[in-house]
Amino acid sequence: MLTFDVVIWSIRQRKGWPKPWELRWRVGGEGHSKSFTLKPQADGRRSQLMAALRAGQQFDEETGLSEKELAALAMPTWFEHAKAYALMKWPGAAAKHRASIAESLAVVTPVLSAGTGTRPDALVLRAALYQWAFRAVDGPKGQLVSRADAHEPPENVRKALEWVGQHSMRVDEAAKPENVRAALTAPERQACRGEHRQPEAHGAEQRLPLRS
Repeated sequence: MLTFDVVIWSIRQRKGWPKPWELRWRVGGEGHSKSFTLKPQADGRRSQLMAALRAGQQFDEETGLSEKELAALAMPTWFEHAKAYALMKWPGAAAKHRASIAESLAVVTPVLSAGTGTRPDALVLRAALYQWAFRAVDGPKGQLVSRADAHEPPENVRKALEWVGQHSMRVDEAAKPENVRAALTAPERQACRGEHRQPEAHGAEQRLPLRS
C-alpha cells in the first residue's frame, strides 16, 4: 500500500560489519534498511529517498520504494513489449505484413539492448528474433504465443534470446530521444551494410512461411 507516512533516519555505522554503513527508513508501519560498504554509497541512496519524499511521492509499505521506483520495477522491457506487439498484430496481418513486422522488430531490438559482456553474433541474434521471438504459433491452449515460447530453439538461438532478454532496455529507457534516434536509423544503417535478406540462424531448421 502506498502512503505519505515516511520517516528516513540518519545513516549509522556498525563497526565490524562487512557493510558497516546502514540506512534505515520507515514506511507506514514497516521498517526498511539497506547496508553499504562505503558511506558515500549510503549517502547517495539516502539522497534519492529524500528527493522522492520532497517531490511528494508516496512510498510502498511492503518494498520501501518510492512510487516511481515501484513503477519502474513493473515497467516491461522493450523486448517484452515488442513480442506482445507482434502477437497483437499477427491475427489481422497478411503474410507479407507479418514478415515486415518481424523484420523491423528484429532490426530495432538489438539497438535497444544495452549492458556489458559479449553480444551474440549479429546475424544469429537477428535470425533468432526474426524466426523465433517475433513469430506467432498456436500455443497448447489454442492461443497465439511466440514461437520461442512454444518450441525449443537451437542452442545458438536460445542463447541469443536469453542475452537480449537480459539486456533489453526498459520501455521508458528505450523512449529516450537518443535511443529513439538510434532505433529509427537502424534500418538505414543495415541497408548501408547490405543486410537485406531475411536472416537465418546457423543450425536452425529451414525458415517457415510467416502464417499461422
